[in-house]
Amino acid sequence: MKRRNDYHQIIAETLQDIAASNRTERVKHLQSAALAELEMTLNRYTGLGYGPALLLAIAIKKSQWILEAATKKEIQAILNPQAPIYDGNKFYPDKYMHPEEEAICWCETSLRAPLNEAGYNRYMEVFQQVFHKSLE
Repeated sequence: MKRRNDYHQIIAETLQDIAASNRTERVKHLQSAALAELEMTLNRYTGLGYGPALLLAIAIKKSQWILEAATKKEIQAILNPQAPIYDGNKFYPDKYMHPEEEAICWCETSLRAPLNEAGYNRYMEVFQQVFHKSLE
């Protein structure tokens, strides 16, 4: 089994899977363009200093979702997931918001303004999911 430790490698392998698939050329084009956009996003995260393990996890999951997607609407939802919805008690993430990506979003949000208690609690919950560490 190949060792997959670089998000560029994940994207390249997914491009090969797309090329070999039985999808229409239109869907293949949408998927390939989505992977290019995903790679740009991951490059931006790299530039912001986020670690390779975090980016690799995002690449693996999003590449798989893109490979399974069949419509432009689905692909756009994967590339641009909605922010978590807060119902007054709890945050609910979008189905295409991978915990590693949500952690980055909370981190970037906290750099712009202080988080309220609910936001802070969700940030810590996601941090624990991603890094498997207790904050006590």
